[in-house]
Amino acid sequence: MSRTQQEVVDVAAKHLREQGERSMCSAGGAVCAYRGLEGRMCAIGCLIPDDRYKPGWEGSAVDYSIAWAAYGRDPGEAGDCLLLERLQYLHDNAPAVDFCGWVNDSIRSLCINFDLVYPEPN
Repeated sequence: MSRTQQEVVDVAAKHLREQGERSMCSAGGAVCAYRGLEGRMCAIGCLIPDDRYKPGWEGSAVDYSIAWAAYGRDPGEAGDCLLLERLQYLHDNAPAVDFCGWVNDSIRSLCINFDLVYPEPN
């Protein structure tokens, strides 16, 4: 399945709102994870199908192989990797207090910057 930038934002926003917190490597830890404790996933991890996920990616920033797995296609479109980097930043820097408010404000700003439609919360 390949995704557009809009679909990436829609999926990530819905996932983060439902999860309600960051995905961490360990309890009380300070390192975010693509796939973390108790089945949690970050804004990028939720985009990567299980059969494409590689545990070796943990602890690394978005690169071409991670972007390809998240989009399900060559991330060669202008802004593809940058969008994922911004989503990763949004997740990794979200505060524990008012996580969903941070996510909503950050996604709204992201959509303005990438000329995408803001996915309203349900």
